[in-house]
Amino acid sequence: MSTTSSKNNWLIPIAFTNIYVIWGITFLAISFGLQGFPPFILSGFRFLVAGILMLGYLSAKGEKANSLGNWKKKRYYRNSHPYRWNRACGLGRTICDGF
Repeated sequence: MSTTSSKNNWLIPIAFTNIYVIWGITFLAISFGLQGFPPFILSGFRFLVAGILMLGYLSAKGEKANSLGNWKKKRYYRNSHPYRWNRACGLGRTICDGF
């Protein structure tokens, strides 16, 4: 069994720290956001902001935006697993008060 080089071992604790901090901030922001917005509107706003940030990043890199026809071809995302899971989580947040 090969071992990883010792010069990159310090990256592992930093990666886990980033995961804990980023996820912690995300859950904190969701808990604050749910106090002012309904769950479906909050999750839609989160995806809208993430999409705008990604499009801005790609345009800053010089990538071309997809055509409207290409966006229409990718409508299948509406029925994909992540979208359904997000709707289920939003519905659960409307039903359960303990979240």
